[in-house]
Amino acid sequence: SGGSNALLYQDTRDNGKESLRNPLKGVKQILKSKKVLFSNDLKIGQRLRRTLEVIAVNFGATIVSTVEEANVFIGMYREGEYIEAVSRGIVIGNLTWFYWMLVYRTWIKPEKNLLHYPIVRGGSSGNARNGIDFSK
Repeated sequence: SGGSNALLYQDTRDNGKESLRNPLKGVKQILKSKKVLFSNDLKIGQRLRRTLEVIAVNFGATIVSTVEEANVFIGMYREGEYIEAVSRGIVIGNLTWFYWMLVYRTWIKPEKNLLHYPIVRGGSSGNARNGIDFSK
């Protein structure tokens, strides 16, 4: 494997001798020139994290391990690594944003949709007092 991020598909009916075509081959490189950091605050397991990294690479990204190296930060909360990402002025979004781009195969800035941006852990203060009532 030699550290390759490429996906490998094999046809088990042929004892693994015949490789299947990678379904992501030739996809629009919406993440070209993007250096993506998946934050440690994402509540996902290692297997899903690795899968998302491989998918990002197939869409043109390079996966990095520090905020200093990144120009795209994907996180859940507005704390920790997020603070450094903000100070560096890099693109910041959450997994919903990442999934949206994969589905629509289009690059958009996460600021276009509030649901595509990391959240404040526990909600912002005072929101409980200023609730919205939908009753008649």
